[in-house]
Amino acid sequence: MSPLPHSYFSCLAFICASCPRGFVITRVMGQQGGYVIDTARGNFPCRACSVADGVASPPDATWRTCQQCKEHEFQIEEDVTYVRNGVQTAQVGGSCTHCSPGRQRTGGGQCRRPWGSPDICCSSCPVNKYKSGFEGACQPMRVSEVAVIFYSKSLWNPEAYTQYVTLGATAAVSCTGGDMLMFKWDSDILHYCEDQDDCNVKKTQNSWRICMRCGVDQTKHIHAGACVPCANAQQKFLVDSQGQCQGCQACQELQTTPKTVDIFDLSTTTMRYPSGTDYKVNKIEAKCVDLRRRQLQKTGVGDTLEVIGSDVWRHPVKPRGDPLPDWHFVDRNDQCKKKACDKKCDGYTYSNGCGERADTVLVRQGTDKPVRLAYMNSRSPLPTDLSTWSVVTEGECEYCTFCVRGSYNAGCNKGYGGTPGPEGQCSPCNTQCEADHFLHHPLLRLLPRDFHLLLFRCFPQFILRAKLCTLFLVP
Repeated sequence: MSPLPHSYFSCLAFICASCPRGFVITRVMGQQGGYVIDTARGNFPCRACSVADGVASPPDATWRTCQQCKEHEFQIEEDVTYVRNGVQTAQVGGSCTHCSPGRQRTGGGQCRRPWGSPDICCSSCPVNKYKSGFEGACQPMRVSEVAVIFYSKSLWNPEAYTQYVTLGATAAVSCTGGDMLMFKWDSDILHYCEDQDDCNVKKTQNSWRICMRCGVDQTKHIHAGACVPCANAQQKFLVDSQGQCQGCQACQELQTTPKTVDIFDLSTTTMRYPSGTDYKVNKIEAKCVDLRRRQLQKTGVGDTLEVIGSDVWRHPVKPRGDPLPDWHFVDRNDQCKKKACDKKCDGYTYSNGCGERADTVLVRQGTDKPVRLAYMNSRSPLPTDLSTWSVVTEGECEYCTFCVRGSYNAGCNKGYGGTPGPEGQCSPCNTQCEADHFLHHPLLRLLPRDFHLLLFRCFPQFILRAKLCTLFLVP
């Protein structure tokens, strides 16, 4: 029986001995199956494969050469004990293996990892790359995919969960169930792409990304499997506790508050985000609040009151209020509609103090009768609690300018912001007509107090009307 080709004859033991695991024969003598005869005491015809050489062939192969590990593999170091001038121990390359999922070979050439030492031969998959199995290298993900590690339910994990990671991903997945795909392309803030064109410009293969629950932005909801804004055209602006979009009341507007939070704080039992990172996201909180309006505050100088802010009105399909046009007011008794100042009063009256540009500023406490701000500042002491006071932007109805006999006021409740103003001014009445005409006024049923509205006009003679030439106007 021929000895194994990876064995040698030991003169000391008078037997054929095998090279230890990880060693190869160094000298071959004769043609008898590769015998090597140890004729001198202490002569050891085996050597361990170096890191550059690789590992020795497996036991069922000929141990005559060292074999390098294949691409993406590394050597596992083993401790081997053998007899040579006593018991000896050596560290050899025992076998070749692949990096674990989520990791790949670091650098080129051969690498040997010492037993029990850190993995110096492999490194985690970089940002936006993953490796699901043992073989090969990390692969790039599509721009629409995110890097995760799946953990199954176990003794340590009461529930299976998905861990979003920056490095070392074992899988690439797309966002589902209405989750938002968010990117990090500057600073530490993750962004949601509202505009697809803008997103395509900013997001790159190197932009780290995650899937974020739709509820992180309370103005968006899940519709048809996507996270989309509430339909403002349907007067829906924010999401309620049931995940449904709702609107605001007529005298309210939407208030959104961005709040920067760590993504780790948004983790759930089934969706976990990295901890110990500086990555943050803007959480958008939304609620309906009263329409903004002008307010009173103390100036701190001379202990007087002043008006700050502006009144706004809101179109039903808009979530936020818009500034009032000049010489308009918000009618809080009629669904907070925007109305022109000349719609506030009727009859022979106009609205004094209407509009934010009015010279007269009126204020009131609760539902009391309005008073002028100038009058308030002349009083002492001033009210200490201003929360019950409001600015009366709609003004207060007052009579227009009264005219003497023979005059009329055609500008009553007109000309807000102009000259002479909405109180109007008096002009002389017509008293004569051209030939074949007579004086007539279409307003025949007026109360005495409304005679100021009469304006004599001339009409053709064929229109039969009672002659009013002798009628005089009185205040």
